[in-house]
Amino acid sequence: MENVIERNRIFREVDMLSRIDQLQLFSHLSKTLARSEEKKYRISNLKGLGKGIWIKNGIDNFILNERESWD
Repeated sequence: MENVIERNRIFREVDMLSRIDQLQLFSHLSKTLARSEEKKYRISNLKGLGKGIWIKNGIDNFILNERESWD
């Protein structure tokens, strides 16, 4: 929820920028996103992903809920 509030605040601030400043921001973000796409990812980076969900709910419950969502 806090991320949504922060994002909305940023959107409001961007709306207050001049058109030139908005275009410069867009250019900067586009370049940043393009660079991040160039990074190579390794399968080993996924290790432990979702661990918090499994610990919180228990892996058996997580799998059961996931399977039930398929129906």
